[in-house]
Amino acid sequence: MFDKDSIKYKLIVVTSSMILVLMCVLLAFQLYSSLTLESEVQESSINRLQEYSEEENRNLLERLRSDIAFYIDMMALTISTELYNLNDESLNDKSRKFIQHDAICSIVIIDAISNAPITEIRKEGARGCVATSVGIMHAGERIGRLDVEYTLARFEEIANETRLQLEVARERLHEDMTAVSHRNILIQIVIYVIATLILLNLIVTRINRSIIRPIYALMLDMRRVNQNEQALLQLGDGCHGEDELGRLCRYFYEHIATLIHQLNKRANYDDLTSLLSRQRLIGDIQRRDKFNLAILDIDRFKEINNLLGIEAGDELLKATSVSLVAFFTRDGYALYRLNADEFAVLDGAGEEQAAFEKRIREFVEDYGRKELTVKNEPISVAISSGLSDSREPMPMMAATTALKYAKEKKAKVAIYRRDLPILKEYECNLRVAKVIRHAIEEDLVVPFFQPIKDVGNGSVYKYEALMRIRDRSGVIHAPLEFLEISKKSGSYGDLSHRLIKKSVALFRDRKEILAINLSILDIEDDGFLGFLRKLRDTYGIMDRLIFEITEQERV
Repeated sequence: MFDKDSIKYKLIVVTSSMILVLMCVLLAFQLYSSLTLESEVQESSINRLQEYSEEENRNLLERLRSDIAFYIDMMALTISTELYNLNDESLNDKSRKFIQHDAICSIVIIDAISNAPITEIRKEGARGCVATSVGIMHAGERIGRLDVEYTLARFEEIANETRLQLEVARERLHEDMTAVSHRNILIQIVIYVIATLILLNLIVTRINRSIIRPIYALMLDMRRVNQNEQALLQLGDGCHGEDELGRLCRYFYEHIATLIHQLNKRANYDDLTSLLSRQRLIGDIQRRDKFNLAILDIDRFKEINNLLGIEAGDELLKATSVSLVAFFTRDGYALYRLNADEFAVLDGAGEEQAAFEKRIREFVEDYGRKELTVKNEPISVAISSGLSDSREPMPMMAATTALKYAKEKKAKVAIYRRDLPILKEYECNLRVAKVIRHAIEEDLVVPFFQPIKDVGNGSVYKYEALMRIRDRSGVIHAPLEFLEISKKSGSYGDLSHRLIKKSVALFRDRKEILAINLSILDIEDDGFLGFLRKLRDTYGIMDRLIFEITEQERV
């Protein structure tokens, strides 16, 4: 048996309704068969009466017996429908009619299932009765038994009137059969139609309430969960039922919806300060046509973090977020923590930039004047800010550029402009980085050698290797132009290896000492010693090779 709360059971109910429709079709065929059977029975009755008439002249007694036997058969056939439908009233009515026959002494209708009499009628004063039994059949199945007692005494007196009486009985029988058949057909149709409509209505209502509505409600909540509605997580209390849909609903609210809410919270809020996150700022900017943006950065935060520890740095970030919230509460600005010690202030209303700049300057000055408590120790910290607005295609990058310019110029607050000097510096750095990349890819690192003479005899006993790179146009670039940028871009190691390898290869067959300047980056390179061993094995001049730390490096 299926669990009544399972979707499988509910689908079976739906399937049952379809079967019911099929049963209605079968009912139509059954009705057609009943009408055909009635016609055949009537035709058969006429044939039997005709045969009886032909035999009447031969043997009156035999004719009477046959007539009675036929009459009893007709009784069984007539009451078969009522017995099948257990229509007691109709059975009693038919039995009373049949008992009126002069030859019938008693009628007993017995049900085949219970083997008990359903109807029993006896005629008073009957004599010379003979008992007989007839099976009652319906649709080829035995459904009961008809026990009849009959007598031929009176037929001997009215033999001449038999034909007329039989004819009248035939007509009446046919009329009764037709009326009963039509009435039963009409009742069956009405009952089937009403039952079908009621059952279908119940099934549709049940499916709609138990399956369709919960599914639509769950789909609606799935769409709403992206809106980060905390109240949505309590809607799981409405998940009822122990079927698969009820369990799915509860699992969604207990696990998936809660997880999505947590992920949304992590994506939209900073865990440390509870301010909005960088990802949220990007979304808010994309959804607004007009706004002002300020990015703020705590000065010397890395030094404070290294000096006092990570926990102290976290306390400073929290204190800064509290200051931001307290200062900008009445302005209605959105506050964000981007990463590390960077914060952002967004004016979503897009007021005049001058008014926005004034509020940012006031906060920067206020923040620099007050002392913040970190590890129970008061410290004074400054903060710098860069501003941009919705007119810039990339407002966050523009504000970051203005912030770097403000730190470089120690201006505390700077507004992004297209003519900021730092932009030209960026462009120059990009060009140099491109030259460096081409020099590495196309092996355009060129070693220059500065001779070192012996002051005693004036002979050259040593050469110092100097790095140069050549661009695609053939121009030679000195280290002052590219060395610092190569260190910041991570290309210095490739340049240094190429310079050393080319220099060692050129001095393989010479006797002078070769001096090469090293940076602290070379020394910190884990693969540098392995690189030198490979040069030793290949060129073998390590006894004439001197490495010097450049004057600019601090160890």
